[in-house]
Amino acid sequence: MKTVSKMAAIVTALFIGSFASAHEGHDHPQLAGHLSYKQNALHIHASFQATPVVGQESLLVLEAKDAKTHQATQLNENIEVVLWMPSMGHGSAPTQVERAVDANGNLLAGVFNVRNVYFIMGGEWEVRVTLTDAEGVQETKSFKVTLDGGHDHGGHH
Repeated sequence: MKTVSKMAAIVTALFIGSFASAHEGHDHPQLAGHLSYKQNALHIHASFQATPVVGQESLLVLEAKDAKTHQATQLNENIEVVLWMPSMGHGSAPTQVERAVDANGNLLAGVFNVRNVYFIMGGEWEVRVTLTDAEGVQETKSFKVTLDGGHDHGGHH
């Protein structure tokens, strides 16, 4: 039992430490998803700059990380982000993925801003992130976002 507690404490400390250093400069990032690709060799950290609100544009930031070091890594794959509402069988407007730049206009390694992120009603959404490599091989992972307001799903939030 002692080993499990110690391991949990270490994992928590590592998570908090990586979260704090990886998200410097963001106003109040909300870590939303931790996605693993390429047989767990690549991680994508997904965070919102502010808590998403129904009907308002959200900015989603994707950060590619080496799975072993959790350091930023260059990403050569094409990225596509789709918002999907499984309970209603529809999505939202197409998103726009662009490379992120620093204050001097230099590209940030492995960092992408996703714009035109509109959750058009309250409820549970899937944010589907698809990577497509040069050979056309696709890998899709998703994380869930639940929003209040905008639409009543019979009390199922």
